[in-house]
Amino acid sequence: DGTLHPGPRTDYNAWSRPIGYPYGITFGPSFIQIGLFRLGMVDKEHFSIAHKYGYVSQIFRSDGTLHPGPRSDYDLWKVRSSGPASGITYGDRFLQIGKFRIGDADGWHMLITHVDGQTIQIYRGDGTVHPGPRTDWTAHVGNRLPVSWTCQSLEEMAHGTCDAKFGTFGDRFIQLGHWRLAAIDGNHFSISHKDGQTAQIYRYDGTLHPGPRTDYNAWSRPIGYPYGITFGPSFIQIGLFRLGMVDKEHFSIAHKYGYVSQIFRSDGTLHPGPRSDYDLWKVRSSGPASGITYGDRFLQIGKFRIGDADGWHMLITHVDGQTIQIYRGDGTVHPGPRTDWTAHVGNRLPVSWTCQSLEEMAHGTCDAKFGTFGDRFIQLGHWRLAAIDGNHFSISHKDGQTAQIYRYDGTLHPG
Repeated sequence: DGTLHPGPRTDYNAWSRPIGYPYGITFGPSFIQIGLFRLGMVDKEHFSIAHKYGYVSQIFRSDGTLHPGPRSDYDLWKVRSSGPASGITYGDRFLQIGKFRIGDADGWHMLITHVDGQTIQIYRGDGTVHPGPRTDWTAHVGNRLPVSWTCQSLEEMAHGTCDAKFGTFGDRFIQLGHWRLAAIDGNHFSISHKDGQTAQIYRYDGTLHPGPRTDYNAWSRPIGYPYGITFGPSFIQIGLFRLGMVDKEHFSIAHKYGYVSQIFRSDGTLHPGPRSDYDLWKVRSSGPASGITYGDRFLQIGKFRIGDADGWHMLITHVDGQTIQIYRGDGTVHPGPRTDWTAHVGNRLPVSWTCQSLEEMAHGTCDAKFGTFGDRFIQLGHWRLAAIDGNHFSISHKDGQTAQIYRYDGTLHPG
């Protein structure tokens, strides 16, 4: 409703949530969306926090002044369209969004500053807020350099100075450890092992052709530019095939011509084709990559994970604990439901978000202290910016104090 509810207070604090997959966090041009809230640069002079329902809780101006809600001007939902992330970078415990910076100064003070030198707001670890204009604190985050742009995005499909064992690309294939997921041609998608065995072929007509077999194996292709690989919301397209999460319970492999070869369900069961339901070409439109991250030899697509467990076993698992399919290096397939193998890929952490481009989640050799993600929160040092629920966005300190609540109605509720 656009109201502000400042601290000191201990409710609406995000520090009970574990670090993990960044559910509910998306990006766009000069803004970050956390739950139903957007924070970002409206123009060079104005930064705002706005709710999807049309209320703006706070405007932070380049001259160091604050302009509280409820109000409807400088609404990021009206002036910014969804699209590729741009104008956003980061560094040691800070985010740079256009000309504005949000950062943990010293473990006790969180600042919002402008490049022209003003500190617009200070959130203190005791839950109090201290508004600008002021310049005495600006250098505490303003003098830090952004990280080097050594790593590029999954959506743009290019490489950085990353750990090669995590995975790599080539002509219509993704390599995870000793396994390749590949569109061999327009009609055949295969999962094959580096020792020469093809464990499964998914054909354009929705039929399944399991191994052991040695044809339709992708390991003769060199690592290089990822031709024919694109990304979208919770899916990866390789050639004319899409694999991805249809909804929280269903993952599928589908061909452009309308046939679904396999559905992988969250309860660990497999549902083979040919079939036409749960078709990613019908339920997913092309657009910016979202809901996709990765780590050591695995891809996380929504609530499903594909990963090389040990160099011999490739798994498809669900976050609720089921292993749905195992592909073995001897070319055999072993279906679920089962839970005995899930932890072999499920216990690996995604790469730190600060070592990625924000939207497309790619690699880097960065320091995890810079920041991290979790369910609807971004952590910068000792501070979290979080959508607590659909109505409340808070800035809270790890010691338990909530310094500020921004409510959907545009009101402010400070600590």
